[in-house]
Amino acid sequence: MKYPIFPKDCCNSLLSKYLTKELFVKLKTRTTSNGFTLEKAIRSGVEQSFFLTSPKS
Repeated sequence: MKYPIFPKDCCNSLLSKYLTKELFVKLKTRTTSNGFTLEKAIRSGVEQSFFLTSPKS
């Protein structure tokens, strides 16, 4: 799993704001006792970031 790239000119999601490369590296290999991973947790936010646009001012 690679660090996701968020479009800077149109993405204002909380995921792109708070998921730093350092935090990603720290958490990417962790798994819960039920097999839940960071990749599964952020998948929808990463996919949606390409469809969201910030309001034009």
